[in-house]
Amino acid sequence: EAIHFLAEDNGEPVGAMRLIAFSDKEQFFRGLYELPLNFASLDVKKVLEISRVTLLKRARSGRSFLKMLEAAHQYALNRDIDYFCGTLRVELYRRIRIIGLNFCFVSEPFPYHDHEKWKIVAFLSPIKENMKGIRGKLTI
Repeated sequence: EAIHFLAEDNGEPVGAMRLIAFSDKEQFFRGLYELPLNFASLDVKKVLEISRVTLLKRARSGRSFLKMLEAAHQYALNRDIDYFCGTLRVELYRRIRIIGLNFCFVSEPFPYHDHEKWKIVAFLSPIKENMKGIRGKLTI
């Protein structure tokens, strides 16, 4: 099961993201990562994978990304989801951290396919905690 989100600015598409539900542990992180011990009993049905996040450069400094994140987090909260998981370029993590989102890394950084310069890390991100930060930024 997947749902897609579209960010708009004045009716024009400026970004998108996808959320995927897991049906079992074998699908979780596609079996590529072991969870840290403190997440060993995590119910994967309470986790959504966030992926294919994209935003036009001109929209990255605006509210479009925050509004798209808010919609995804609200969708997850309405379905009693506890965490998002996914992979993220380490360089982008630094930018996203400014928003105030909390990430728990569940892998060491590794190169993305043939791009030695791109380091990727797998993460879990708490929905309720991060929703507070997103809403706080949107009220400023």
